Amino acid sequence: MSFTQFFTVDSMLTLTGAAGAVYLICNGMQNALNFNPKWLGLVLSLFLSFAGIFNVINNDNTIHLTFLSIVVGLVNGFLIFATASGGNSLTSTSQGSKPPGKEGIAESKPGESKRSFFTSWNI
Repeated sequence: MSFTQFFTVDSMLTLTGAAGAVYLICNGMQNALNFNPKWLGLVLSLFLSFAGIFNVINNDNTIHLTFLSIVVGLVNGFLIFATASGGNSLTSTSQGSKPPGKEGIAESKPGESKRSFFTSWNI
């Protein structure tokens, strides 16, 4: 892998690459477009998981999709999502919380709905 290609098809179809891609896409869309539904990471994770299955199927020159490959795709999709959302939990800030030592959640003001790159996906 050269430094001119940070993500390749092969690297993106690994757990680390797929989780990294989901993490970056979700946080990038959140920061640039203020678009961050909870389901977005899961949909991207499932998409990348099934893209990996279809890539393997095409490389083997077989076109049939089995029940077991669908189950593996679903499980891998949830694994990618869990990994990406875990990374998000480690780096996220909880927007709207009061300073340490204060109890409760601060009320959000009408002009403060813009979320940052590291805002938690869960709020």
